[in-house]
Amino acid sequence: MGDRLGAAAAVAALVMLAGCGAALQTTGGNTPAGGTAAGDAQRTISTSGTGEVAADADRAAVTVAVTARADTAEGAREAVATNATRLRGALRDAAVGNGAEEVRGVTFTLADETRAALREEALARAMSAARADADTVASSAGLSITGVQSARTGGGVGPAYGIRESVDGGETAFDAGSVTVTATVDVTYTAAA
Repeated sequence: MGDRLGAAAAVAALVMLAGCGAALQTTGGNTPAGGTAAGDAQRTISTSGTGEVAADADRAAVTVAVTARADTAEGAREAVATNATRLRGALRDAAVGNGAEEVRGVTFTLADETRAALREEALARAMSAARADADTVASSAGLSITGVQSARTGGGVGPAYGIRESVDGGETAFDAGSVTVTATVDVTYTAAA
């Protein structure tokens, strides 16, 4: 008897959990203010969109290294300290001329204000793409989009990386390239016949 009771409880739990795994696509019930009549189902269409905007980098971060070899650790430390002091504030070719033997990790990116403006534009493009897909799906199903039930955003900034240049006594040049700001949206629209 205990085995049958345990099996019945397990089946009941599975039945209850089965209803929790699917996304809710229709709702019915009493009419809320401005809602649908009792028994009508609210239809939804879920789509995703991506928007990208590229712009020239307006900010660069440069990592430089000062290395030294000496007979003692103290001698190397002093040489590095001397060269690092001369190096402060210098960029690119000036850094090489003031003691840096390597230019590493040049990263080109965007200022915060530029990034924020471009993200707004990328989000607008993503929403337009999601809406276009929703309109197509709705039209194919004989429906019209009536509103947005929910929306979720994501995305990021892809910095352009400079290529490490060897220094041969001439001017060192880095190509900043462009930086891409990407935005994604997942939107659930409401629809009606």
